[in-house]
Amino acid sequence: MSNRKRIYMIDELRGAAIICMVVFHSFITMQSFDRFCGFGEKMFNFFLPASPYFAGLFVVICGMSCYFSHSNYKRGLKLLSVAVLLTAATLLIDAYLIDDTAIIFGILHMLSVSILIFALSRRLIDKIPVIIGLILNMFLFLFTYNIENRYLGIDGIFKIDLPSRLYDFYFLFPFGLCSDNFASADYYPLIPWFFLFMFGAYLGRTAISGYFPKFMYRKRFTFLSAVGKYTLWIYIFHQPIIYGLLYVSDLLLNLIGI
Repeated sequence: MSNRKRIYMIDELRGAAIICMVVFHSFITMQSFDRFCGFGEKMFNFFLPASPYFAGLFVVICGMSCYFSHSNYKRGLKLLSVAVLLTAATLLIDAYLIDDTAIIFGILHMLSVSILIFALSRRLIDKIPVIIGLILNMFLFLFTYNIENRYLGIDGIFKIDLPSRLYDFYFLFPFGLCSDNFASADYYPLIPWFFLFMFGAYLGRTAISGYFPKFMYRKRFTFLSAVGKYTLWIYIFHQPIIYGLLYVSDLLLNLIGI
């Protein structure tokens, strides 16, 4: 898409979402240090209810970008490669340095697989009217949101308990059916998150058709727009940087006797 048609608000929202994620992960990392643990735990608990919203915003925007990409196959495989390397790196860290840091199926894994599914199913997806795609995928997202809690349905309306046997198979974790011995420091299964991703994809189809409000095509927050263009790099490197800064801060405070 040309710069003239670029939807700058998407970059700005993506930038805001990644900043929120970095701040939230900072509070998690603080809990690895005795000095910062209390504050980190309090702030983590305070912001925890909001975390699905900025994660959801990130997923929706990634789905929208499918209609802007020149090659979703290339984009998906690149992201999957990064996700696999991230898993390998965090497994090593978990084994030798910090417990409970391994990322087995995090947001990058989910997004990369979702992009590849989109690429493989593009012809079928394009045949479904936008309004039907939006309604259907939002319903499926809400309907399956509690699959990790072993039930389907919409809270306050109806609930369908799932057989516990479905959760006995370790290899089903990519679909939200995680067994008791499964653990991942960052966990975003395809169900329900793929449906929110596809909701974003149908929004993207609306965007390339030029039906978004004109103000969304204008740049307002240069910093957020710039940050939004480098979210992958920020995601990859933010945790070791945060840990390093906290480690140095803790060391310096100890040295000066505070």
